[in-house]
Amino acid sequence: MGLLTACGEYFHRLWPRLSYRWLVVGMGAFAILVANQGLDTLIQVSIPVLVLSAKILFETVAVAV
Repeated sequence: MGLLTACGEYFHRLWPRLSYRWLVVGMGAFAILVANQGLDTLIQVSIPVLVLSAKILFETVAVAV
């Protein structure tokens, strides 16, 4: 509960047009959906995202150096 309220307050300050209540409800629903997927599914989804973000990060660092 504490994490939901903290995130709700943070994002409500970031985007005041979004209702605090809807932010908390939306994040709670998203957390429930993610929690019910199972670890294998979460790993299968997250690996391509992590690989892509690592490539972008490495390219950005290589260009900056």
